[in-house]
Amino acid sequence: MTAKRLSQPPALDGDLKDWPDFPCYTLDQDKQIGYGDLSTWGGPSDLSGSFCWGWDDEALYLAVDVKDERVQAHTRGNFWENDYVELWLDVNLAKDFYEAQNDSDDFQFGFMPGNFGDIPSRATVFVPGVSTSKLRQLLVQFQRTAEGYRGEIKIPWATFGDNLDRSGNRLGASLCFSDNDADQPAQEMMICTAPAAISQWGNPTLWNNLELLAPQASLPSSQGNVTAAPVSGQASSDFLRAHFTHFSPDDHLRLYIDCRPNYGGDSVPGIFADYLVQDGDLYYWSAEKGNEGWKWLGFVSFSNQNGQSEWGVPTRWLSLCTPNMRAVFQRLDKKWNQHYVSNVLNIENNFISHAEPPWMSITFNHATPADHLFVYLDSDNRENTGNTTIFPGLGIDHIIQDDSLYQWTGSTWKWIAVVRTRKTATRSVWYFSSQSIRAPVISAKKPIKLGFSRQNASWTNLFTSPVLRVDSYNIVYNEPAMFNFSFNNNFTSGDHLFVYLDTDNNPGTGFSIGGIGADYMIQDSWMFKRSGSAWVAHSCPMSSTVSASASWIFHTSCLNNPSLGFKVIFQRQNSAWAAVYTSPAVTVSGYSVSHSEPAPMPPPTPAPAPMPTPTPAPAYTFTFNNNYVSGDHLFLYLDTDNNSGTGYSIGGIGADYMLQD
Repeated sequence: MTAKRLSQPPALDGDLKDWPDFPCYTLDQDKQIGYGDLSTWGGPSDLSGSFCWGWDDEALYLAVDVKDERVQAHTRGNFWENDYVELWLDVNLAKDFYEAQNDSDDFQFGFMPGNFGDIPSRATVFVPGVSTSKLRQLLVQFQRTAEGYRGEIKIPWATFGDNLDRSGNRLGASLCFSDNDADQPAQEMMICTAPAAISQWGNPTLWNNLELLAPQASLPSSQGNVTAAPVSGQASSDFLRAHFTHFSPDDHLRLYIDCRPNYGGDSVPGIFADYLVQDGDLYYWSAEKGNEGWKWLGFVSFSNQNGQSEWGVPTRWLSLCTPNMRAVFQRLDKKWNQHYVSNVLNIENNFISHAEPPWMSITFNHATPADHLFVYLDSDNRENTGNTTIFPGLGIDHIIQDDSLYQWTGSTWKWIAVVRTRKTATRSVWYFSSQSIRAPVISAKKPIKLGFSRQNASWTNLFTSPVLRVDSYNIVYNEPAMFNFSFNNNFTSGDHLFVYLDTDNNPGTGFSIGGIGADYMIQDSWMFKRSGSAWVAHSCPMSSTVSASASWIFHTSCLNNPSLGFKVIFQRQNSAWAAVYTSPAVTVSGYSVSHSEPAPMPPPTPAPAPMPTPTPAPAYTFTFNNNYVSGDHLFLYLDTDNNSGTGYSIGGIGADYMLQD
């Protein structure tokens, strides 16, 4: 990224009229989503943005225009759980360019637009700690727009104190627009200039370069300051000018220079390099015993915009060089994995230009998540070369397995490179230079062939595509739809489950059952196809569950991609292969079909037996003939234990019970 030198500062009113070049850069691609569920991104209207940089002797300036369908600000929660602009700046690249951990010269800013009502806009520095007075010097002004918000930001150079080093006119930078569409504090999605940096918080080596443009760039030198001509100027005897057209604008770029062919230097493909230009830094090769290696020489003029990079290298620094210079271009990702290296090229009249071959983009939209994904490439379009045993119809020269690229050597697979990937549960995209597969010329007259497959964690194949012919470097393949048949049934151990499928919807063909003519049959975990009067095994990768909650999942291609509206019958047989339940015909109106067997009838509850007549307890009868007179009381004393020593003593007995009247 570049920041223009401003002749006068912007008005800082949120109106971008002071930025005639706006927009300078735009973030609106799915590959720029660094955080969040990509499948929930609603496109540029949901979250995207444009921006421009500017600078003067007082401050760094940033203008932004963000598209967001719902601008959110909350009175509670963390700063970063609102809609806001996040910015990382590394203000001293020379001190720790290769250090992967942020320190005192790496600043993380947050700029929140507020809700344009009761919650005002705010600016903060998350890390490192800065004084309140410096925080107050951060100026922000936002305006609401029909599509989101826009604003201007001023960051005084004084914010960075002694940490700032602008001698090389370059900073490290990573800019993100963060989105929250929820009604409560949350961070849902971020779209960024350096999306890979989001998963590695505070790692400056994953950020972008921000060049502070000026009419003249001052380059430090052991021989005093050297003034470099703008890289867009004409090549001359004072400067070596190099131009490189490449695939990814955010990668590390290298130019190896061989000043003395076949003599000394570091061995790189095809040459012995005496000098290395890496991004905006120049190195020389030291052959001093005990001190061999690349030694930093200084900054050079460097521009990298939209895949077009230019260097301006003072020739006085290339003291070892002769007129017969050669060079090699190289591109590496932020983790320093090589993705492209050129052939050996000649430098003529202090000028060299090279364009990387076309890059490949391969998209595989698959029906279900998978543990392992494969792309088989027959890049020379010859069935009898390469590996001819893995994929019938292809002579495979290269394989992509997950995120690695392999090449067939004639007897084994050789690892070539890590391939850029973007993945969701059901979508995988690979990006790489076509040079990695020997730069085939792909056109309508010269198509290449390839195939896809998907496997689970046990390396069991779940899907294999047919052989595909493609005539473009941008390849998209959609896996056929999946059928999902489910059968809830009264399963008993030893039972067998069947699905009969009348795919041509013709009861007069196939196997006759329940009013349909079945062309295919699923029995437990196997599929069969009707051939004449017999069933024959039919190969179909299928996920099956045979139980009371049975299911079968497989591609529509297993049934020759029938039109919806055909009929199926579900059946359960016992261990003796006798049918105990057969469903009526079920119409397949979608790719997911479910049927439930009725629950078994419970056995009738028997009528309760009549209560038996209770056996009466034995009864005693006592008769007392007496001279009863009205008003008398009658008593009967009973000594039931026949023990005169217990109970109530009367008449020589010990009464245990007494009846009165």
